[in-house]
This record gives sequence, C-alpha cells and structure tokens, in this order.
Amino acid sequence: MRNMKAMAVALALPLSACALAQPTTVAEWREVDRVQSMRPNWPDPPVNLTLEGHRRLFRDAVFVGRMRVWADVEVMFYGRDGRFLRCNANEDGHYWKEAVWRPIVVARRNGATPLLDLRADAPERKVHLSYLYDGHTGELTEFTEWRRRWWDWGRGHLQRRLPAAVWELCPTFPPAEELGVGVNHAQTAALYHELVAQHPGERILLPDLMESDPIRLYE
Repeated sequence: MRNMKAMAVALALPLSACALAQPTTVAEWREVDRVQSMRPNWPDPPVNLTLEGHRRLFRDAVFVGRMRVWADVEVMFYGRDGRFLRCNANEDGHYWKEAVWRPIVVARRNGATPLLDLRADAPERKVHLSYLYDGHTGELTEFTEWRRRWWDWGRGHLQRRLPAAVWELCPTFPPAEELGVGVNHAQTAALYHELVAQHPGERILLPDLMESDPIRLYE
C-alpha cells in the first residue's frame, strides 16, 4: 500500500519535478518513453552528435518519420548547401515550408551544446533542434524546446532518397532534380508505418558519428 501511494504521488508530480536521466542514445530515449506514464522531457537538449557530426550527417539527407503530435508522415530534406525543406501531412491537410539549416554550438548551463539552427522567412525567426541518432539503424529522434523543456518532436529515420509520396502529400514540393537527390519510387504510402513496410529506405548509417558526450565543458 505504501508503494502504491508513493507511485500515485510520483505520477501526480509535474514532469519537471521528476528526475529523468538524460538519454544519450535512441534506445535509451525509447525505453524512457516506454516506461514513463507521461510524456518525458528534459531541461537540457538530448544530443549525441558533435558540431562536425551534424555537418557530416545532414548532407543531402532525407528524414522520413512522423511528428509526435499529429503528423501521419513527415519528410524533411537537409541539403548540403544549407537548404531545408519540410513536408507534413495529417488529417487536417498537407503543407510544406522552406528554411535554412546550420549546425551551431550554444552556451547552456551544462556546457557548450551542439544543436541544429533553423532560420525561416527572417533571420530572427530561429528554431533550435537537437537529435539522437542511431548510426547502426539510421533511426533519428528530433527534440525541440517548449516552455524551457526539451520534448521529442519527430521520430523516424534518415535515408538517401526522397520518398515518392512527398509529391502526393505536398504537390508543390520542389522536384528532386532541383534538389540534386534521388527518389524512392517504392515509398508511396501516406502513413509512416505503411511507407516503411513498402520499403525501409536506403538508410544513412554512420555509427562513428554517435558521441556519448558531445557537450563540452567550459574552459
């Protein structure tokens, strides 16, 4: 009975009061997400890529997955020239947008933290993202900051070609020839699990980029 009362008290606490270990791998994040009764979040961004790791990984790379909140399929293209394109699709409709991405190091309370910076429409409109990457499977989890906490936002994988479904979902998405990337014609589904079942994609596998502690202490 005492244990049940303690569990009830713990579940009643806000997530900010629960001390969750900071995940450093996709597997660790997945396990926390599996056992946590409420959506896990952290005061600092989960990341296992260095600044150079960001540069090497997001070089004409295609993220295929789904957003935690509502997207059935999410496709993002990271051009080696810094061009960023995102296509989202859910029951409310489809849309795509363009921005510029670049790897940065941000001074945070726990140290110098590598993040990805997105700039859309105007230089001052920026979004910082952090990533946990599995170089053995190509899986990638994206985190974003909201109310000073970091939450998982997108979950999926990185592959080398754009799925053919992107032009069905977002008809005005730029053509592959313009982006200098190939097309996976087997991936036509509008739901992520169906799309992966059609074809898992040519995954981007770079296990040497996985860094257990990419956050550098200040000197």
